[in-house]
Amino acid sequence: MEKVWMRPPYGRGDPREVEAKPEVIVPLLVQGWSQCDPPRLSPEVVDKEVTADVRHADAGNPDLLQ
Repeated sequence: MEKVWMRPPYGRGDPREVEAKPEVIVPLLVQGWSQCDPPRLSPEVVDKEVTADVRHADAGNPDLLQ
């Protein structure tokens, strides 16, 4: 299922991701919404490490480090 990002009228509120179907998009367009780029992640989210740091001996399976 394809999705697109829509920005509310006059920039009031947060963009939202909706299904890319005419029955979903057309009512939003009539209300003043417009398509936009996906929101950018904040720097702290981008820099956040998601997985364990495998450089440390106590991370992950110790058998893999031998």
